[in-house]
Amino acid sequence: MRTPASRAPRHRPQGNGRVASDSPHLRLPRGHHDVPPERARHHRALREAWFDHGQLHGFQPVEIPPVGFESTFTTGHHAAGQKLYAFPDRRGRQLALVSDSLPTILRLANQDGPGSNRLSYCCPVFRYERRPRRHFHHLGVAEINAGIHTLTEATNATLRLLQLVADYLAPLLDCTVTITNPGLWRTVAARCVGPAEAPAFLDQLRRTPPRQRPRWLHARGAEPAVAQLAEHLAHQPGSPPRAEPPDPAARLDAELAEHITACHTVAAAVDTPRMSASVALGDLHAVEFHDSLAFQIRPRNQQRLLGDGGSYAAFASRFLSRPTTTYSAMVGLERLADLIPQPDPRPPATVALLATGPPEAQRLAMTLARDLRAAHIAVWHATLAPPLSRQLRELASHGIPYVLVIGPRELVCDTFRIRDATGQLTDVPRHQLISWLQQASADTLTA
Repeated sequence: MRTPASRAPRHRPQGNGRVASDSPHLRLPRGHHDVPPERARHHRALREAWFDHGQLHGFQPVEIPPVGFESTFTTGHHAAGQKLYAFPDRRGRQLALVSDSLPTILRLANQDGPGSNRLSYCCPVFRYERRPRRHFHHLGVAEINAGIHTLTEATNATLRLLQLVADYLAPLLDCTVTITNPGLWRTVAARCVGPAEAPAFLDQLRRTPPRQRPRWLHARGAEPAVAQLAEHLAHQPGSPPRAEPPDPAARLDAELAEHITACHTVAAAVDTPRMSASVALGDLHAVEFHDSLAFQIRPRNQQRLLGDGGSYAAFASRFLSRPTTTYSAMVGLERLADLIPQPDPRPPATVALLATGPPEAQRLAMTLARDLRAAHIAVWHATLAPPLSRQLRELASHGIPYVLVIGPRELVCDTFRIRDATGQLTDVPRHQLISWLQQASADTLTA
């Protein structure tokens, strides 16, 4: 049956002279995109380095498959609260930001039952209640423990996470970390309106401009010292790690003062030339998820987040339906890859073996390919398709540095004639082929 003209795939010329097809089966679904080979290698190197650093710090790497889109948001909303972070999009549809990779790692850790787990992972991210324009991944670590920790234990766990992230990012880029403590404001909310209404209280406080928070807190019965603290933070939203706590802290009770001191303790411990730290007690970022210390990581002199983390005990306890303390840190894989220069392209093979038609030449080429691969030398094995010049141009476009043609001469001679990228021919003794290619590859990498 002939395809109607209106349904036939259309082809449009591109600037490079090639023709691109508009056929529907060549278009990817919304939110998916192809990753070129060098970009994929860049992602893989960052991912493997993350797992290596995690293992040095005692975090076991695990594989997390993509989870169901609907399942992620249903469980995330149930644990965090249906109305938190809700907002309309341009078309008036109600959307909501939810925790994405955290429910997945909690679900995996729950398979072993209550206990302690320290896991590192790379997880797909689903951010909105509709399919996104692009999928991303989190490089994450999570420390999961049964029971509820004290503030001292939370401080030590937060330090462990930040030290891991700092060690990982130090060779890559300079960054800043902002230490916050939503647990301070959770305590304030519980005192003002009670634990049951604390989430709604915090959501309203987060939406209130910082300079209006003292009046807003005073109107809802907050202690005078708390309102004074909010007023102080409105004028000084951030402070260096070793700065003295704000003056109102001296008039707060021991519980609130301890929350403030913990922030400065963490910031002072992680402040280095490659990762500068500051304290922002008035920052309520993701306050509905964090219940104690938290942090945000940004590239230096940039406002867009690179990663974040902190304590998720309340979220994890509701998600797993039992008292659970969870600390997690996440770095955006694609975001990090955009910031780091992509490494030089790596050719798909070190040498191309082109066998001519005779069966003996084909067998010799297959034997050589097997021996070279056993020596960890990458081989592009193919049959010579005249003209040779065209095939050499194609191999050069892939960046393959050496070409060896297997023909009648190679069947009887004791040397192999190798062509390099410049066209120069070098006769290499047959028994020295492997060592010659290994040395040539090493010289290329160090050049």
